[in-house]
Amino acid sequence: MSVELEAGHDTDWLRPDRCPKGFNTDTVYFGRNETGLAEFEIAVGAWAGEGLPTRDDLNRLHAARLNRRAVPVLLAIELPGDRVVTFGPNVNSAPVGPLSSDQASRMLQAVLEEPDQVQAGTRWRSFTAAVDATSLPGVKNFGLFANHEIRTGVPQRDDWADACVRTFLPEHDTVDIIGVDRFPVNRRVPATDAVRGPSLVCPQWIL
Repeated sequence: MSVELEAGHDTDWLRPDRCPKGFNTDTVYFGRNETGLAEFEIAVGAWAGEGLPTRDDLNRLHAARLNRRAVPVLLAIELPGDRVVTFGPNVNSAPVGPLSSDQASRMLQAVLEEPDQVQAGTRWRSFTAAVDATSLPGVKNFGLFANHEIRTGVPQRDDWADACVRTFLPEHDTVDIIGVDRFPVNRRVPATDAVRGPSLVCPQWIL
């Protein structure tokens, strides 16, 4: 499995009787429990079926893992091509992804590091809201980090071409240049911490 997390404890995820065809189950990771609430569960598996799993497939697998318990369960299912789709804890929400395995692992690890299931759930919802808004987890879709501004506005600066030459960076790759995907999403930094791109300073987002 490419998604390997660190948790207080984990267990093998034995294939449940009601597991839909096409899924392989692997490991369940348990979040912290500092307030006496049920632990947040991240159940990692893989898809080996044809095409991509449907929402109904994911919903059935989630129900099989939940098994009528009152606990938050988040599925992280690896797909071919080093990608991951997630589903839960709210089964009324759409699946999230596909995300790169590395990106998904960072997001999931940050959730496991929260002190209890309430804060873990809040952290996960903030990530999914960012994915929905920008397709760039960890980036709030407003101001300097608005998706349109990052991809189209910044390269239109008068000094963009000269700045690219000075920094030996390709002109078209704005997102990589300003460091959107260079940092773990669970890194908390002071508001003054910054990523320097060509001729501009981009304050790093705070999660």
